[in-house]
Amino acid sequence: MGAMEARAVATAEERERLDALKDFSQATRRFCGTYDDLLAAYPHRWIAVNRDGEVLASHQDRQSVVAAGEAAGWRKSRLAVKYLDPNPAVTILLSAVDSILPALRRSYRPR
Repeated sequence: MGAMEARAVATAEERERLDALKDFSQATRRFCGTYDDLLAAYPHRWIAVNRDGEVLASHQDRQSVVAAGEAAGWRKSRLAVKYLDPNPAVTILLSAVDSILPALRRSYRPR
């Protein structure tokens, strides 16, 4: 295999990765754009959304959703696979809070 052939294979792999990233990005945008509707339709479920915004599967567990998406002809890397939690936990990043508190204390002026 010559240098030109090896580069052609790498280029094809790079194109495949880029295409998969574009599909994943589009699927994620579709998911985010319809989040409220999806949450109402699929609460407490894992879903797989493709680049067209189509819900390919919904199940109680992630592995079943991925398997159903792959059975429909989609690679996992091209899908937005998300869990829809109607009551998500609130996460506070303590390091961010710790860095903000001194500034808040300095700027606070009781009336």
